[in-house]
Amino acid sequence: EEPDGSLQTQLLALRRRRGGTSLIVVTGELDTGDLPYLANLRRRFERLVVVSIDPENRLPIDFPGVRVIVAPDADAVAAAWNLQVHAS
Repeated sequence: EEPDGSLQTQLLALRRRRGGTSLIVVTGELDTGDLPYLANLRRRFERLVVVSIDPENRLPIDFPGVRVIVAPDADAVAAAWNLQVHAS
């Protein structure tokens, strides 16, 4: 069966694979409906991070068990990563 390329399909496929230390998902505008699928992987990965490069730079997103970084461009992502991920 060929995956349809959606983030939800890829996250569901990861549930059947061996986990690891970290899962980092980089995307454009984030569909918050994808976050529960990511949170379901919490048992397989110690750290879950979603990086959303969104030029509209919407409000921060808080979701239990998933660190979400939303920034307008790659430079802002790097700065946010250093503040949020390296600090913990």
